[in-house]
Amino acid sequence: MRFIKLGYLLGLFFIAGLYTCSNSGNENDRVEAISAGQDSINTSIVINYLRNNFDDIHDVSMRFHHLDHNLNGLIVLRLKWRDGKLQSGEAVQNETGNEDFAQTLLEKIKKWSIPDLRNEFEMNLPLRIRIVGSDDPSFSTKSIVTGKVVQDNGDPISRAQLKFIPVSNGQDTVTSCYTNREGIFVRTLVPPGTWNVLCSRSGFKNVYLNNVVFISGEHYRQKIIMKRK
Repeated sequence: MRFIKLGYLLGLFFIAGLYTCSNSGNENDRVEAISAGQDSINTSIVINYLRNNFDDIHDVSMRFHHLDHNLNGLIVLRLKWRDGKLQSGEAVQNETGNEDFAQTLLEKIKKWSIPDLRNEFEMNLPLRIRIVGSDDPSFSTKSIVTGKVVQDNGDPISRAQLKFIPVSNGQDTVTSCYTNREGIFVRTLVPPGTWNVLCSRSGFKNVYLNNVVFISGEHYRQKIIMKRK
């Protein structure tokens, strides 16, 4: 997950179930053991698919954090699968308190088609959400900048770079961040003060935001429109 390292983090924690098989020789026990074993395999397949397609979850999380950086906590999705497709799902636990966030995650997962899943089975998928830097002691004294970068026709621009250049305090530094597939960027822990922000992307004209004043503890939202060269 490249974007995770560039200013945003969504942690995934999966609690695998433990299955025990009886040696009684009873046919029902053997059938249940085989079913449980297949469920364990299916669960591993889903988790591996999630890891390989984590941008789907990450994009949803960035979209909601752009609106509310306080969105955080554990969310547990109960998922019912059949033939590699999600048949139904619900949030059985949602510490974020945002029902739209849970529903949007489920809608994204419903678009998946996962090869090799066998039989009908259910699983719990725990996801823990937090914005990078929230555990930093200075988090409340710094600024947060989020936004969306689009073309003049409204289409999102992915992999646009946001570079922060200090004006009022030349000793301050902030790591650049990049937009995701939806054109959204998230940058936390920006020291208060005056900054110039450069938005660049190959094939587009640079956009300069000069003398932007960031105040301690504030969340700034910015829409940036770029034009092709």
